Amino acid sequence: MRGTKKIDWLNHGLEFVMVVVGILIAFQLNTCSEEKKNDVIVNQHISNVLSESAFNLKMIDDIIVQTEDSQKNLSKLLQLIAQEKSWDTINNLTLRQLNYSGVYLKDNAYNSLIQSGDIRLVNDFELKNDIINLYEYYKWTQSFDLINGEVFAGYFLPYVMNEFDMFQLQTQDASIYTDQRFKNALGSMSYQMNARLAKYKETKTIIETFLRAHQKQTDDNL
Repeated sequence: MRGTKKIDWLNHGLEFVMVVVGILIAFQLNTCSEEKKNDVIVNQHISNVLSESAFNLKMIDDIIVQTEDSQKNLSKLLQLIAQEKSWDTINNLTLRQLNYSGVYLKDNAYNSLIQSGDIRLVNDFELKNDIINLYEYYKWTQSFDLINGEVFAGYFLPYVMNEFDMFQLQTQDASIYTDQRFKNALGSMSYQMNARLAKYKETKTIIETFLRAHQKQTDDNL
C-alpha cells in the first residue's frame, strides 16, 4: 500500500531489550545497595551484642567473687552456730551477710535487635540461634537471683531486723542465734546460694563460648 511506512522491528526489539536490561540492572543495583545497608545494620547490632556480652562477662566474674565470699562467710556462720560458741563473731558474720546482691546483666543491645525487627536480617542461623539462647540463659540465671532474694527478704532479713540490735550492733542473747527460725533461714540461704553460684559459673562458660565462636567471625565481616 502506498504511503505505508515500514516498521523497523529489529530496532524496536533492540530498544525494548535495552530498556528491560536497564531496569534489571537498576533493580540489581538497588538490591545490592539494600543488602549492603542491611549488612551494615546487622553488623552494628552484632557488634553491640558482643560488647554487651563482654560487659556481662565482667559482671558475672564480679558476682562470682562476691558470692564466693558470701558463701564462705555463711559457711563459717553456720559452723559457729552448730558449735554454739563465739556469739560476738556470729553476730558480726550475720550482719555482714546483709550485704546481698544479684547479678546485673545488660540486655539493651538484644532488645534493640529484637524490637527493631532487625533480627530477621540476620542470615546466619547459628549466630541468630546462639544470640537468642544466650539471652534466654540470662533470664534463667536471674531467676536464681529471684529465688535467693525471696529467701533473703522473706526469712533472713525480717528475723535480723526484729531480733538483732541494728543501732549499736551489740551481741544478743545466745537464744537469738540458736532459734530454729534463724537456722532455717541460714540453711535455706546456703542451699540457694550454692545453686546460684553454680548457675553463675555456667553462665560464665556460656558467654565465653559465645564470644569465642562469634567474635572473630564478626571482626572479619566488619
